[in-house]
Amino acid sequence: MRRSLPLLILLALLLAAFLAVVWSFRLTGEPWQLTFVGEGGQLRLAIACEKPPIPKTEVLFNKLDLRNPVQGQVIITAPDVPLPLGQITFADLTTLPGRVTISLFEQEIDIMQRGLIINQIEHEWGKPITLQPS
Repeated sequence: MRRSLPLLILLALLLAAFLAVVWSFRLTGEPWQLTFVGEGGQLRLAIACEKPPIPKTEVLFNKLDLRNPVQGQVIITAPDVPLPLGQITFADLTTLPGRVTISLFEQEIDIMQRGLIINQIEHEWGKPITLQPS
């Protein structure tokens, strides 16, 4: 029993070091910021992330039936964060900013560092995108 005590202490220290490294990787980035602004027949969704620096990208939805003005900013820190419109269908936030998929007006928007995928078509960051409801 006495021989196993140093081994257990060593294993506990190794586990603590491993978890510290994993946690530091998780904290190297910042979460996605989504800004919703809509009234009349348009909704503007701005997607941004400051760290790593990803250019702000705006997705414009035209010809919508918005009965009330919509305005709000959401920071995706958990998979169950409520959105002003639409819903989060997938979120992997293991390392920030992570990957988030939202469903909005029957459009699937997949947000990740390498690019923005809307309805399975990849778009570059920083370029405005205009969508029509399906």
